[in-house]
Amino acid sequence: MSYGRGDTLMNNITDLPSFCAPPVDEVAIAVQFQGIDRFSLAYGTFYESVRERLPEFEEHDPIAIQFETFGRPRDQLPEFSLEAFSLRRGWYVSADGHKVVQLQPNRLVQNWRRQSGVGEYPRFPAVLTEFWNSFEALESVTRGLGLAMPEINQADVTYFNNIELFEGETYPEAFQRVFEWPSVGGLSGEANGFRLEPEACNLSFRARVFAPDAEAPCARLVATAEPSETEDGKKIVRFWLRFRGPPTHIDRDGLERFLLVGRVAIVKSFTDLTSKVCHTLWQRER
Repeated sequence: MSYGRGDTLMNNITDLPSFCAPPVDEVAIAVQFQGIDRFSLAYGTFYESVRERLPEFEEHDPIAIQFETFGRPRDQLPEFSLEAFSLRRGWYVSADGHKVVQLQPNRLVQNWRRQSGVGEYPRFPAVLTEFWNSFEALESVTRGLGLAMPEINQADVTYFNNIELFEGETYPEAFQRVFEWPSVGGLSGEANGFRLEPEACNLSFRARVFAPDAEAPCARLVATAEPSETEDGKKIVRFWLRFRGPPTHIDRDGLERFLLVGRVAIVKSFTDLTSKVCHTLWQRER
């Protein structure tokens, strides 16, 4: 496969909502592919190729295979190498901890993340550039080791947002403020002498995504919000949105177009689902 640099599509997106202080805590760009045989040879060589920008290394359990199938029979799913299930997932981490590349035999993930709530989000174009740097490093390593670089079968973009609760605010009150839900006040009160007090809530939204003039979906957008806490004990609403599916054209421009469509779908859905009160708090500029 060739992923020549070519012309970027980034500059064609000019009308997206934009916030000066978004609650973004982490962004991930990922591709999944059929398991690479003899992939154990690649871990160390890949580390040497990215070590200058990602000097730290960790090991974690592998991520399970994930598909948006849209009703495709399960017996038609691709075959996978047994080695893909047995090897660990390598994390290659920048010195400041904000950039992470995750690598396993059937998946490559590029992350940007805050550390202990600290770190300025560099924006999606910067994360996408890091993704291409990491992907091209993987392609170079597999080629040098004589391993076949398989075609991508899924790609996804995920945004994780940490929305802090106000002092004294309950989770139901926070959900009402952030998402402009109908008032939960009607659920409070007495029922035959028993007092009702809202305790917890969550939000889940799924949408199939269709390309222009297409009859079949090409991806799925999932948005989920739930009560959570940061590592230092701050109460937050953890709101994440994921765009995932099989890219139609597996070349550089085709994959980049798919990822950019995912970014647009996530940013617009995030804006539509959240309240104008929060948009002011997050300093919406467009």
